Amino acid sequence: MINCTPKLGGQFELESGGQFAPKLVVNLHWNRMVNLTGFSNNSKGIDSYIGRIYKNEPQAYVRTMDDDAGTMSSWFVMRSIGLSPANIGSPIYYLTAPIFETVKLNWENGKSFHIKVRNYNKNHFYIQSARLNGQPLFRNWLSQEEISNGGTLIIETGVLPNKKWGIEDQWISKTE
Repeated sequence: MINCTPKLGGQFELESGGQFAPKLVVNLHWNRMVNLTGFSNNSKGIDSYIGRIYKNEPQAYVRTMDDDAGTMSSWFVMRSIGLSPANIGSPIYYLTAPIFETVKLNWENGKSFHIKVRNYNKNHFYIQSARLNGQPLFRNWLSQEEISNGGTLIIETGVLPNKKWGIEDQWISKTE
């Protein structure tokens, strides 16, 4: 079990004797853990790791990393477009700050889902607000059904966290 503790200024510290290390598969769930604390907007997008850990080239991760049968590269792609799987087997994705200004996902049913970033800047790691199909989105997640139905998600990003965004209607997996 890994515990995380909120610190002053909204930062988190792992109580497992280590730090968050985005180059390790076991730390891919960090974003999900932070989202479940109610401090959802303190989870950064992938931008802050571009160039240091992940690079824009065929072997896009540091040489000491193991891609683990595609786990690391698929995580990188999902986080890069602004979506982070909330839980394996659950059709829910947490929102993160994309590294692209626009993304278009084309579905076999002919529909498309567009992700657009307002106030785009490579140093804007935090979501300030979001709109789904023109309506304000106060939660920090989308369902696969919402994405598959097509439409437009507009994410506004900024340098500092908006601590009031993304804390309503928290998605928490249920066991049955």
